[in-house]
Amino acid sequence: MRLVKRRSKYKFISLALPFIVLFGFLIPSYLVSADSLGAPVSDTDGPEANLKNLFAVFFVAWVAFFGYIFFLSRRLKDLTHELDVLKTLLKEKDSHLDE
Repeated sequence: MRLVKRRSKYKFISLALPFIVLFGFLIPSYLVSADSLGAPVSDTDGPEANLKNLFAVFFVAWVAFFGYIFFLSRRLKDLTHELDVLKTLLKEKDSHLDE
C-alpha cells in the first residue's frame, strides 16, 4: 500500500512539472523583466529588444532543470531505501528457512 501512495505522488509530480514549465512560458514579459528600476523600453529592432524574453526563458529552463534533478534525486533515494529493505527481508527469510 505504501508503494502505491508513493507512485501516485510521483505520477502527480511528473504530470504537474510540464504544466509548470508551460505556465512559465506564458508569463507576460512585463512580469519577468531584466529592466532595472522600471526604465522605459525602447522599440528597437536590435538584439537588445529580446533580452527580456531571453532572460525569462533562460530562468524558467534552469528552474525546470534543477527541479527535475531534485525530483530524480529524491526518487533515487527512495528506491535505494526500498531496495535495502527488500534485501534485509530476503536475508531474514533465508535465515528462517535455514533453521
